[in-house]
Amino acid sequence: MVDALNLGRRLRVRSTAYVAGEQLPFFWPIRNFISRNPLRGLESMPFEQAVRRGAELFHARMFLPRSNYQQWQREG
Repeated sequence: MVDALNLGRRLRVRSTAYVAGEQLPFFWPIRNFISRNPLRGLESMPFEQAVRRGAELFHARMFLPRSNYQQWQREG
């Protein structure tokens, strides 16, 4: 009979091998974040135009406020 500690180690090795054998997706590591292109469908437009259109569609800001960039520039 296998003791619980040995069984735990065997299961950990088995699960690690299973995960290591998974095919890597193009946007690795997909488990840690979700990737979405909010401008999908606007690729035919120049970037600035697509961003403006995206801001209209999603009621979002195109860029961070200028004060953020100015502060980061002061901080180096």
